[in-house]
Amino acid sequence: TIVPPVRVGAGAVVGAGCVIGPDTVVGAGAEVAAGVQLERCVVWPKTRVAASATSAILTPRGSVVVT
Repeated sequence: TIVPPVRVGAGAVVGAGCVIGPDTVVGAGAEVAAGVQLERCVVWPKTRVAASATSAILTPRGSVVVT
């Protein structure tokens, strides 16, 4: 499900059952696992968001720190 405004970059992969938005950017080549919910965030290019992440800091180098 996409809740505008949302921008998804070229080559990004969004898994089934995701809820993306509002106010969200998924960078080029990023991967978002099935069932993830993202709102008001930026996923940097080539970053992976795991289904188990509940709260995270996504860095430009693609690392995810689950809090």
